[in-house]
Amino acid sequence: MSLTKSIDNLRSTSKNEKLFESKINRRKFLTDSLLYSVLGMSGGLLSIGSLSGQGMPSAKPLLSGLPLRGNYLIKNAHIITMDDQIGDFPNGDLHLNNGIIKAVGENINAEAAEIIEAKGMIVIPGFIETHWHMWNSIFRSMAVDDPGEGYFDTRTEIGGHFTPDDMYNGNLLSVTEALFSGITTVHDWNHNIRSLEHAEYSIKAIKDAGIRARFSFGNPVGLDDEEPVMFGPLEHLADNWQDYSNEGLIALGFAWRGIEGNIKVGEAELNKVRSMGLPVTVHASSAGIIGRLAYAGLLGPDMLIVHGMQATGQEIESMVKAGAPISLSPFSELRIGYGFPEVPELVRAGATIGLSVDTTVLSGNSDMFAIMKNILNITNALEQDEFKLSPRQVLEMATIDGARSMGIADITGSISPGKRADITMVDGTAINMQPMTDAVNLLVEAAQPANVHSVWADGRLLKHKGNLTHLSVEEVGRKATRSYKEIIKKSK
Repeated sequence: MSLTKSIDNLRSTSKNEKLFESKINRRKFLTDSLLYSVLGMSGGLLSIGSLSGQGMPSAKPLLSGLPLRGNYLIKNAHIITMDDQIGDFPNGDLHLNNGIIKAVGENINAEAAEIIEAKGMIVIPGFIETHWHMWNSIFRSMAVDDPGEGYFDTRTEIGGHFTPDDMYNGNLLSVTEALFSGITTVHDWNHNIRSLEHAEYSIKAIKDAGIRARFSFGNPVGLDDEEPVMFGPLEHLADNWQDYSNEGLIALGFAWRGIEGNIKVGEAELNKVRSMGLPVTVHASSAGIIGRLAYAGLLGPDMLIVHGMQATGQEIESMVKAGAPISLSPFSELRIGYGFPEVPELVRAGATIGLSVDTTVLSGNSDMFAIMKNILNITNALEQDEFKLSPRQVLEMATIDGARSMGIADITGSISPGKRADITMVDGTAINMQPMTDAVNLLVEAAQPANVHSVWADGRLLKHKGNLTHLSVEEVGRKATRSYKEIIKKSK
């Protein structure tokens, strides 16, 4: 791979605004705008593909369209609601109808509902993933141990070779794996947006999977610190978001570079996106970053901090006081050598903590069960206290606190009547879950993605009896492999 050549090419290209411009020519744009007006008046929908000069990826990975939001009555399950006002039901029922949690409790009757017998199953809110560079999942476990070929070098080397179709394939691989792990909400922290089409194709993959998400628009990897993000594509997305959001399941955010490079450029970018009303996420991967953000008066409840490595007690206090939540990625933080996440201090300070896959280039997979177990063990080891952090506290991070950190706790994160039906059902009869001792403890310390029996996202049954209902896993894998091989060829 020629790392220097790749970076030089990117920098020279990035100085030209065409790097970030849509391929829409003026005539095509005007035609599409007229079509949008006509469809808008007639109640029709404008496809994402009509907004760009390229067609969207083929639907080959789709076995069928997204399932309808059904009417389901889950019977006789061990239900862990993560709602303190409701509590848990060791032998409970759950009614989901048209995407809404209608009722949870015992002996529920629901007329015309499809009965799902769940004896021996554990039902929980779908996991909330809070920070994931989904596009580069194609290069799973490719941060090798040779100098110059670690994560950041690999990411920068391959990023410039990604076509919009590769972005689709990377994101689709990620969201497909997420569903297998029981994740119903993801945060696509996308730092490889090289054109409007790169963004559109990334969003299309999330839409095809039917999962809830935040799509955070970022600069392409390798962009010089002196060069600001070109906001044309982001403004286009924001102005037309209803055409991208999959009926509100996908929210728009901004993946901010922070002020570690050019402070003036960083602050200008932050002011711009805040004026647009977009939530912001920023990495704090080394000591002092949170302190500098606090000193500059830039922290706020709209800013999700990632990692928070080596954060001091004063920095954590400033973050919590400002209302800024934090996302922890224990597998990547350990793997890359950042150190241990500051979980004990964060818990003591009352921080809102969400959990993150980060990147499977480092973490290997998106196993939320393993992430929870890792957080539990790291915290208790650092504190030299077997009981410092409880499994229920960690499960809160993966569900309701994750939702709070993403600003969507009124929508999802707990099994509460009126919230959207994002539900994961785990097979408690599996051999690694036997005997059924304490359900919460088993979820955090024993469960695996292979135990995820069923997944509902916004009331759609997307996984049932261990299989996806709408995506061809084989085709998703083939497309990801094809992109991987093509990018490797370009990088040589």
